[in-house]
Amino acid sequence: MAGGVVVAVAIGAALIGLGGGIAASSYGDPFTSDRTLMGAWVAAAAAVAAFVGGRTAAAIGRMLARRDGALAGLVTGSALALVGVAAGGWVATDWPASRAAELLWSVTAIEFVFIVSATLGGISGARAEARAIGLRAVRPSRRGMTVDSDYERDFFDGATISSEPTTHGSRGIT
Repeated sequence: MAGGVVVAVAIGAALIGLGGGIAASSYGDPFTSDRTLMGAWVAAAAAVAAFVGGRTAAAIGRMLARRDGALAGLVTGSALALVGVAAGGWVATDWPASRAAELLWSVTAIEFVFIVSATLGGISGARAEARAIGLRAVRPSRRGMTVDSDYERDFFDGATISSEPTTHGSRGIT
């Protein structure tokens, strides 16, 4: 999960820096000229970064089921939300007290964006991992994962780890 957080923070920092640079070259100080536009850009950057971070966490963890990907994304989003709270606390040191409610609502909204986007990214990453190994549909059941085709069902039900070479000359699941 830490890999997803690192990827999300890097992408978020790059996108926020890009937005700040564009705004500074167009409007002057991006934080005082048009706060609404900058706030929308930060929210969009947070959503993209959290989605990619959640997807990365699911891919690194080799998640196959959507619920496992959602959990990986939720953990990634929660860690990002903590980073967001810390960033909000840092911003609060220079924030006017008369606009404290604005800052609190902004931090809360970004937390929500982080958690939802990372969870959706985790689900997307799990689906991508399942498709990458040829599974069309993986669903959790009481017995474990079930899949739609007979071949895939036999693969998961009868799989054993073998030290003997397979017909393809490699060791693995037979």
